[in-house]
Amino acid sequence: MNKSNYEEPLPGRRFRTPMFTFVRRAKAHPDLEGLEGLEAAQVVQRTLTSWSPTVDDPWRTFFPESDDAKSEFVDTWTRIKWPRAEVEMAQSLAAR
Repeated sequence: MNKSNYEEPLPGRRFRTPMFTFVRRAKAHPDLEGLEGLEAAQVVQRTLTSWSPTVDDPWRTFFPESDDAKSEFVDTWTRIKWPRAEVEMAQSLAAR
C-alpha cells in the first residue's frame, strides 16, 4: 500500500485509513464483489502471498501501517456500502 495515497482529513471530509481505500477498490473487483469479508480476505491473502512467497505475514508486509491488517480488512469490508466511488464523484460534481 502506498502511503502517498493517504490524505489528512479536511473539515467536512471523513477520515479514511489507507485500508479503507484498498478495501473499497477490492470490493469493486468482479472476483470479490459477491464475497463475504472473510472469504474476500482469503482470496486477497492468496494474492499477497503470491507476490511475496517467502514472507511469513504478507498482510504486515503490504500494510505496515495497520496493527492487524487482515482483521481491519474484514471489518472494513462490512462498512463499505458503495464499493465504487460514484456517490463521492457525484457529490463532488454537484458541489462544483
